[in-house]
Formats: sequence, C-alpha cells, structure tokens
Amino acid sequence: MKKSVAVALVLLLSVALWIGSGFLSDSKPPMPAETASTASAGLLHPPSVQVETLRAGSVAQVLQLMGVTAPRRQVHVPARPKAQSLR
Repeated sequence: MKKSVAVALVLLLSVALWIGSGFLSDSKPPMPAETASTASAGLLHPPSVQVETLRAGSVAQVLQLMGVTAPRRQVHVPARPKAQSLR
C-alpha cells in the first residue's frame, strides 16, 4: 500500500472516531451559574427587542461611472525584418 493511501486512511479513521465520539456521549453541556439559579427560581425573562416594519421599494438598476483609462505599463517589442537571421 502506498504511503499516501495509508495516511489518508489514518486521517479518515481519526476523523470518523472524533465525530462518532460526539454522538455516543450522553452528557449534556453544563448550564452557566447565572441562568441555572434564575431558571430554578422562575425569574428568567426573554430579552426585549426592537421591531421595525420595512416596505419594499424600487431601486435604480443603472450605475454610471465617469473616468479615464490609462495603461499601467508600456512594453517595447522590437520587430525584425523577415530576411534577417537571428544568429
């Protein structure tokens, strides 16, 4: 077996075991101290939010830009006659 195939199989197996370990554990994440004490006392209130009604409107689909294009560099390409040798 080639070395690259063996490395790929080891990586695949390790990732599969890592993902599988999360599905097999039954432990729940611990609750923070603040919410645990207020949840047991029944004092937990949902946060207040600000609500705004939005309405759709038409938007212009045209973008006009004015400007000048200029070359970033100039290249000089020497031309030789067809009969001249390159030696």
